[in-house]
Parts: sequence; structure tokens; C-alpha cells
Amino acid sequence: MITLEQATETLLNEIRPITRTRLISLEKAIGRISVEDVHAPIDMPPFDRSPLDGYAQRAADIAQASRDKPVKLKAAAEIPAGVFWDGTISPGSTARIMTGSMIPKGADCVVKQEDTDDGEQEVCFYVSVKSQENICFKGEDIKKGTRILSCGSVVSYAHLAVLASVGHSRVLVRDRVKAGLLSTGDELTLLGEPLEQGKIYNSNLFMLAGRMENLGADVISLYNAKDDVLEVCRIIEREIDGVDIFFTTGGVSVGRRDIMHAVLSRLGATILFWKISLKPGTPVLAAIYREKLLLCLSGNPFAAMTNFELLGRPSLHKLSGDLRLKLVRVKGIMDDAFSKRSPERRFVRAVYENGRVKIAPHSHSSGALLSLLGCNALIDIEGGSPGLNPGDNVELVLL
Repeated sequence: MITLEQATETLLNEIRPITRTRLISLEKAIGRISVEDVHAPIDMPPFDRSPLDGYAQRAADIAQASRDKPVKLKAAAEIPAGVFWDGTISPGSTARIMTGSMIPKGADCVVKQEDTDDGEQEVCFYVSVKSQENICFKGEDIKKGTRILSCGSVVSYAHLAVLASVGHSRVLVRDRVKAGLLSTGDELTLLGEPLEQGKIYNSNLFMLAGRMENLGADVISLYNAKDDVLEVCRIIEREIDGVDIFFTTGGVSVGRRDIMHAVLSRLGATILFWKISLKPGTPVLAAIYREKLLLCLSGNPFAAMTNFELLGRPSLHKLSGDLRLKLVRVKGIMDDAFSKRSPERRFVRAVYENGRVKIAPHSHSSGALLSLLGCNALIDIEGGSPGLNPGDNVELVLL
């Protein structure tokens, strides 16, 4: 039996990060990792424009304007946003302009509509403004050639906005990890089927597939199988070449129906380890088959979840290069007690907030699921612990 740290190191030494890339449309790029630097192909804004509704003219023409002595100018045009006017603002004239409209030739300032009489043919100006005032200049926000997305960055909604503003419609990203998932057990029933005596519905498929999707992996192969060595071998042989990593749950202990040892032997897989010194999920089994990692987790739901978080998640991190998947450990102080002794290293469901730790409510058995609701951390309890008391300092793995 090896330690968690030894098991993790063994797995990571076998994994090679994926190098596949994919050019995807902007609307699908959120959360993906860029593998290229992107530079703005145009200035933004691409022309001098108005930041408000008002009038564009020469500042010199309204230099003496005031409420007491308004200056009157002739309206030469009305320029809505998105419309190009090819005329020129000559001395003594103005043009009505909307927010976002292009500043016409000859004009060097904009006066907001509220500081005029909002005239149509002629406009009275009640204030003076300086030359260049109330103008958003070409390239003021983004100059052509500016780097707007860096290689290795996680594409955010802000990136989407900036990329779209300069007309960049596609992003080259690292491809997502492709995972296979197989849940074994004669007792398992798929959703939608009647639940016979002695059977249970398969929750592991949904828990682990959902968690992998949550962590940025695509589960492209999803199976429920009986405790049948040949059937499981056929599924793995058929699917392994299309995935980067393959997970199974169930069949890893020492019972007569724990078939994964026989499956891996029949496949000719190279065993990396079997059993790690922790609870729950001691009998986790890892192997390499056709240069892909097979990680065989416990069939008990919480044990499978613990195995996945402590071993599967670091494996996805190494495959994807996504720094967000790195396990985060923090210190906390117990608000309540966990009285159960832990002869071996144990991971316990908990709720962590502002440095304080509460034991997640409901049952903590390996087969219990309800206590996962609201759970956002696992307490890492050292082997030999007599139990935890309020005020104890503990280490946690954040979920």
C-alpha cells in the first residue's frame, strides 16, 4: 500500500500533456485556454467618434457662447450612429450627432444636446467648449497591434468583448481533455428503467461525468456495464484510442465480483499501483493501457468522489495544463467535532467558510450521497487521529 503522495507522483510521471489545438468561434471560447497571442488588427475606436448626443462643430465658432449670449449656428446635417457623412463642417455651421457617430471633417469638438436649444435648422449654443473636447479619438481604447489575448490565458467574458470589438471572430485554444467513464456492477440500474428488488440506480456515472465536465473535460465515452470481464474488456478496447484518460468505478476490491484485476490482466495493461493508504477509497487501481491512463475508482459513491478529487483531478490538470485544476489546500479551524477515530489517513466532507470549518451534515459513510450537498472541502485527517474537536486546526482540500 502506498501513500497518496506516492500515488499522485506515479500518475503524473506517466501523463503527457495533450498538445492538440482547436480553432473555435468566439461564442464557444469562454473558459478555454488560448495557445496564441492575439494582436488587434484595427484601432478601436476605428475613427474619431462622439461619446454623447449633441452637435459637432468648430470650437472657435462657439468660443463666446453663454446662457446670456448664445451663439447661433446653421445645422448642416444630422449624423446618426453608423452613418457616414461625407460633408465638411465649415465656419458658422454645425451637425447634429448621436452617441457613437463619426466626427465629421472640419469639426473639432462636440457640445451635448442639453447645452443647446436642440434646434433643427439653426442651433443656439449656451456654452463654449475647447477644441478636442467630447471626442473619443481613433485608437483611444485599443491601438492596432496591441496584444489583447496572451498565450496561456483563460478566455474570459472581457476577452470576448475586446476580441469582438476589433472583429476577431475565432480563437486558437488547447483542445479539451477527452475522457472515458465506465461504471460496473450487476446491481446498477440506469435511469428510466424500473428499479428491481436488490438493485440501485447508478449515481456514479452522473457524479463523475458532471464533475469532469465541470473541470473542463469532455466525457465522450459513457458506459454502464455488468460484472463481466469480457464485456468490460470489449468496451475499454473499443474506446481507449479515442480518449486521453479512462475512468472506471467499481470492481477494485477483493470480492469475487471485483473484476477489474482480471480485466487489466486480460488487456495486458501495466499496473502502476493498487491500494493507497487512505479512507475512503483505499482499493483504487491504476494502470497504463495503450499509453493511456486507466484509473479504476471505488464503486462506493463518496469513495469514488474522493479518489477522483485526489487522483483524477491532478491527472486532468497535468493533461490539460489548466492551472485552475490544481488542488488547493488551506488551513482552517474546526467549529464542531468529528468524534470518529481515524487509525488511517481519512478525508471527511466539510463546509469551509472564512477560515472556519463545519462537518457536512448527514451520514458520512462511503455509500452516502446527501452529505455532498453543500460540501465544498475535504478535511485531511492524519492517521492515528483520536477525532477532531472545536478549535482544532485542520488542513483541507478545497473542492
